[in-house]
Amino acid sequence: MITELSHFGKLFKGWQSYKSCDLELANKYRNILPPIIINTWENLGFQKFAKGFLWSVDPDEYREIIAGFIYDYQVSDTHVLFRTGFGDLIFLYETKLFHLSATTLKHGQLSGTIEQVLEMHLGQREFANSIFFLKEFNAARASLGNIEADELFAPVPVIPLGGEFKVESMKKFNLKAHMSFLAKL
Repeated sequence: MITELSHFGKLFKGWQSYKSCDLELANKYRNILPPIIINTWENLGFQKFAKGFLWSVDPDEYREIIAGFIYDYQVSDTHVLFRTGFGDLIFLYETKLFHLSATTLKHGQLSGTIEQVLEMHLGQREFANSIFFLKEFNAARASLGNIEADELFAPVPVIPLGGEFKVESMKKFNLKAHMSFLAKL
């Protein structure tokens, strides 16, 4: 299970299940997603880690969101696995993992398996801070309070429109509405 990965488990030890995963969904993705994801869903459901910094998600619920950022032909083979408190998405396209930054609107491939990405990119504080903005998330949470499963933090104005990524400019937004707005930029 994800929570048993050594580095990831240490950095994100305060996880909580926020929603159960039904057997039908797990079976639908059993031969598509990595076994560690399915095993975690079956045993723990969907989780939030580090007080909402990272969320494991139902790919079906994020299909419309990711569709705004990728080519139409890719949508059916793209499966969002995680999202951050800033709306960044970690997704599987065919057999490769990618990261879409909702903050910068840049994306790129993540090297390695999902276990390696969780251990080396998210499980190391230095990487979690520099790539996924863990430190800034904690500052925003301290200032604005916790976010719910359908919320995120984002700067006003957003960076592509001249905003700055600093706590003073952060606000809470509805996740789907904000991501839809970003997809139109």
